[in-house]
Amino acid sequence: MRVDTFPSDGEFAGSDPELAFKQLIIGGRVGIAILEPAAYSARIPEANSAMCSALNRWQDNHWLDSHNNWHERCAARSVPISRSRKPLLENREVAGHEYMAQVLIKAEPRPPWGNPKYDPIWAAATKHDIPVSCHLSRGHFDELPFPRSDCRATTTTSWSRTRCWPPTSNEPDLRRHLRRFPTLRIVFVEHAFTWILPLMWRMDAIYSQRKQWMDIKRKPSEYVKEHIKFTTQPLDYPRTRRS
Repeated sequence: MRVDTFPSDGEFAGSDPELAFKQLIIGGRVGIAILEPAAYSARIPEANSAMCSALNRWQDNHWLDSHNNWHERCAARSVPISRSRKPLLENREVAGHEYMAQVLIKAEPRPPWGNPKYDPIWAAATKHDIPVSCHLSRGHFDELPFPRSDCRATTTTSWSRTRCWPPTSNEPDLRRHLRRFPTLRIVFVEHAFTWILPLMWRMDAIYSQRKQWMDIKRKPSEYVKEHIKFTTQPLDYPRTRRS
């Protein structure tokens, strides 16, 4: 909502690909920008599927066409995944898209991402060697039955009755997928990242004591380093940056 992001034609801020390219790519000295559409999901799975499909087509026509994407630097494509099966089929169809870069999921679906119904997502991503980007967001399960002001978060397994920072409660449960899909690559967007260090230590400590009963051959931390990436939004700075 910066004033300088409104285009001269009076349209909404950030709606002009050329202006965004000058400000974010050229001005920010960015090599490639990955587009992550953040439309608010619908409550009805069929409506959510239609919205995802329409959003993909709009992104292709408005941001990734030969006119707006002549530089081929704002060229990465995301595919939002809904709870119905249609987007999974769509994902397979667009896997060969010229600008396909990742599969986009959100952090708070129900049932949780560990449910077997989502296995086709992970299977398709590994089949086409496409990373899965998990973007932290708030949705219907964070808003109801509690108001936002209550700051009560949902985790991937249950409701949280205490105030907590969502990255520490939502995403560590995705580690289980690395066992079932060993080539799966995940990018945590806007989840912070300092929470992964104690988690890696804990998993390695458990592994050292119980590896004879486990079907993994390396330390869990090695899988994390190889298959999981983090963005730096937000960045956990100390109180004073001098330290």
